[in-house]
Formats: sequence, structure tokens, C-alpha cells
Amino acid sequence: MYRDWDKPGKALEYFQKALEIDEELKDIKGKATRLNNIGIVYRDWGKSGKALEYFQKSLKLFEELKDAENIAGIMKYIKNLT
Repeated sequence: MYRDWDKPGKALEYFQKALEIDEELKDIKGKATRLNNIGIVYRDWGKSGKALEYFQKSLKLFEELKDAENIAGIMKYIKNLT
């Protein structure tokens, strides 16, 4: 919601909290999703270097999960950054 309201700092704060919860729960898919969401916020914020960092972390986890749909989406994000 904060991302849609053009409040990237607040969006990052909540995605980071969600990421911490995913890590505590050992929820790999949740962690991969949160990393991707953080990457999207950075991308929209014009911070492509940080976005790429988070997209790559997310991609690695989705590859471990063999989640082809999310792999394809993240690859598209990465391609559009470069």
C-alpha cells in the first residue's frame, strides 16, 4: 500500500519487518517474495543497484524452490534494469 502511495521508505520498513518474520519462520518462499518486493521498491525509487541486489537474492531462493513462474518474473525485472 505504501508503495502505491509513493512512500518507498515506509514500504521498505514494512517489507523488512515481514522479511524478518519470514526468516524467523524459516519460510523460504515468503523470504524470496519479500526480497523481490524490496527490489521492486528500490527499482521504483530509481535505485537500480539496490534493486538488482535484492532481485538476485530473491532469484536464488526461487531457483532453490524450482518456482518457474517467479523465476521468469524476476529475470524480466533484472533484464529491464540492465
